[in-house]
Amino acid sequence: MAILPEKYYIILKTGRFNLMIDIRNTPPPFPQGEPRFVEALRRKPEFHTYWDMSLEPQEDEADFRKGLDFHAEFPDPEKLLVTATEEMLRFLQEAGIFVPGATPIITCKAGDLEGESFRVTVEQDKIIIEAGDTEGIRRGVYYLEDLLAGSRAPFLKLGETRRDPWLKNRISRCFFGPIKRPPFNRDELMDEIDYYPEEYLNRLAREGVNGLWLTIVFREICTTSFYPRDPDAEKRLEKLRRSVEKCRRYGIKIWVFCIEPFNWGPTNPCPTGHPELKGPLAYTGMPSFCPNSEAARQYLYECTNSLFSAVPNLGGLITISHGERPTSCLSTLSVYGHKKNPCEGKCDLSIGEILSKVLLPMADGMHAANPKAELISWLYMPYRDQLSGWIYEMPERLTKDVILAFNFESGCNKEQLGKVRNGGDYWLSCVGPSDRFGRMAAAARGRCEMAAKLQVCCSHEVATIPFLPVPGLIYRKYREMKKLGVRHVIQCWYFGNYPGLMNKAAGHLAFEDFTRPEKEFLEELAFSEWGAHAKDMAEIWNDFADAYSNYPLDIQFQYYGPMHDGPVWPLHLKQVMKQLPRTWKPDYAPAGDAVGECMFNHELPETMLLTRKIADGWHKGMEKFNTFSREYLDRSERMLDASLYEALDIQFRSGANILEFYSLRNRLLDSPADAEKLLDRLEAIVKEEIGNSLRLAELCEADSRLGYHSEAEVYKYFPEKLRWRVAVLKEILAEDFAECRTKIREGIPAGDFLKKQEEIHTVGPVYHAGNISWSMKTDIENVIFDIECRRNNNSGENEMTALFLMDRKGERTPWRIFIGNDGTAADSSDAAHIESKDENGVKKITAAIPRAMTGDSEFYFGIEHYWTDAQGVHSEHYPAGHYPNEQRLNLGYFTPDRMVLIRL
Repeated sequence: MAILPEKYYIILKTGRFNLMIDIRNTPPPFPQGEPRFVEALRRKPEFHTYWDMSLEPQEDEADFRKGLDFHAEFPDPEKLLVTATEEMLRFLQEAGIFVPGATPIITCKAGDLEGESFRVTVEQDKIIIEAGDTEGIRRGVYYLEDLLAGSRAPFLKLGETRRDPWLKNRISRCFFGPIKRPPFNRDELMDEIDYYPEEYLNRLAREGVNGLWLTIVFREICTTSFYPRDPDAEKRLEKLRRSVEKCRRYGIKIWVFCIEPFNWGPTNPCPTGHPELKGPLAYTGMPSFCPNSEAARQYLYECTNSLFSAVPNLGGLITISHGERPTSCLSTLSVYGHKKNPCEGKCDLSIGEILSKVLLPMADGMHAANPKAELISWLYMPYRDQLSGWIYEMPERLTKDVILAFNFESGCNKEQLGKVRNGGDYWLSCVGPSDRFGRMAAAARGRCEMAAKLQVCCSHEVATIPFLPVPGLIYRKYREMKKLGVRHVIQCWYFGNYPGLMNKAAGHLAFEDFTRPEKEFLEELAFSEWGAHAKDMAEIWNDFADAYSNYPLDIQFQYYGPMHDGPVWPLHLKQVMKQLPRTWKPDYAPAGDAVGECMFNHELPETMLLTRKIADGWHKGMEKFNTFSREYLDRSERMLDASLYEALDIQFRSGANILEFYSLRNRLLDSPADAEKLLDRLEAIVKEEIGNSLRLAELCEADSRLGYHSEAEVYKYFPEKLRWRVAVLKEILAEDFAECRTKIREGIPAGDFLKKQEEIHTVGPVYHAGNISWSMKTDIENVIFDIECRRNNNSGENEMTALFLMDRKGERTPWRIFIGNDGTAADSSDAAHIESKDENGVKKITAAIPRAMTGDSEFYFGIEHYWTDAQGVHSEHYPAGHYPNEQRLNLGYFTPDRMVLIRL
């Protein structure tokens, strides 16, 4: 390992020992304890009207300047509307028009309305809110508040307005609730923290949210005759009951989320005496759940029946029936394959029959306990490529007892820079729907209701902010959802759910008929918050949406790109070939320079251009915003909006700068004639990034929402880390840049100084590491690798050999080739020719790699070989050494700094 100069270290005194800490690779630890924004969520947001009391009403308007009173006459034996009544009274008081005995607002029951439908009638001497259900009254109260707040004075148009929601369930999640996943594995139902403060719930309810989901596991909370009850089940149930009742007072249902029936394995062993519950092996090597037995039906029924019996008023259950983790035998089918029966020779069930045998017993058990509860089956298929036709057979046996949810944008297509790109998972920047969603909606039509799974507030594109202020994109998405007959929406994953503009827009759109244009909707949305500048804000939000629509439609850029936390990324002038952090995980190690890891669909120049379009377009909107933003200095909520807009401006500019930095740095590796000119631009970028980090640190101190990622459960950027980055960048300017400039002026090629120095591997020699040996040769078209992987016996199962390749500069997508037990190969580039055979415990592989695909006479190469035998799982690598023990999404165990350099 190379030793850095002493000036790169700090000395940490720890009693008996002094530790030398490498500051470049040792950022500050993540902040601990309750995130600061939680206290803000416990407080009521500031409220102001923009009324001009000197105005006079029009002929068709009622004048309420003399005041309003509130008469709650709707029958409410459970007192579910107390919170809505208190909200209206507080609104009237804060607006200065609450006058006891003045013109009454009256709530009353209407026999012709149901659910959240309501009618508001405005007369000169009274306002009537009618509904057939408490939740209709609640929505009517909030609607009336919005009407008054959005008026130029306390005037309302005379007449009757009826509103009916086309979206029934609008399900979000607690922004800071535990995700019940590694690395922290915190369980919301096992602690005493209140994740639903009253003011937080009130705000969510006002914004139209009527459902929140939290995570459970059947084995931990359900009671069945198949295994003993978990000792902590009652503790979980008790907290769940408290959460359900508290949220219900705000018209918000609690939904439990799970991935059930979970496949059998060490943490979820198959019940003793019931081998019929074991299905074929899933991709984890563990048995899937077989639903084709009376025992399976009974197990599923008992799980949901016990849960919904123990928790009255529990709103429903969301289960991922396919995807994310293995569940039933359907999980054993490839979404790209054509096999339709996972158990050929054992049963003759169709795809639709299998799914119905999983879901209908769960629905029956739930409805026996609570007929009003609902079951959502979420088919999570986030893949970017076209899927097999069998997936559209899944709804064929479903009934109205099940709601089918599907990702709205996964598999979407979009032309960028003259090429059609496709994107997996979620996209706020791409309106959608994907063709895949449209086909699934058509397949479900007439059988079961359809739910869209999307991200309202933010997505994997950038999730370190509370929300993206692009309500126009949500308008377009919801308009398309309504056309397709969507009746329900899951508005978020672990992130994408902070209260504010985007939730509010989505809540309004759930009642929208889309007869008015987007511009008019945005202006109305803006008025209650921005008053006289409502039209300006609608235009700015449109600028933001136009800019954001340039986000590279590349799933890998979401997962590993710099748009989330670029302002804390170091900038490596000297090549280190280190990996990028996962955007949704609390990865501690600083970002490396192998930027090819964040691109599948795009090349670096393309990604650089698109991110610059985002940054420039966003900044255009910011310039307009800054012409009037200081008029709102006395309005704290608007100043929070201003800090958010500026933070995004910095994040987008930083992301574009990082990509430009590595594009130019990589040109410098070639020692071009204009090397010093390139160095000048690189230095300018570093200096700009120092300013970006310092300014963002100031914004973070004023706005505690910034930098927090709900799935990572940490602040991905925070003041201490931003200032650490500043120190690192200043060190690089003082040392690396100065040294590089000196060498260039001395006539030493820049590449000789900046390239990572590696041992060279060449054609001819046989290289060894443990039980792996390999050599290579070339012909006119190919580089040919001959590889042998030896085991100590012949009993290997689930054997896999992985070959990794990457270009010398680390700026192109890593090339990954996986060769299985049977010799079949999965090639990420579909360009290699692979031959594989097994001889006496030796796996022999010949891999012909097109020379045109290596990109240069030098490239990186690595091998991983792993298998399972009676002693467990084994793995070996070339080169030998320490490797991460956790796979990275879409990259597996690929590690750019654990490869060898090939020179042809």
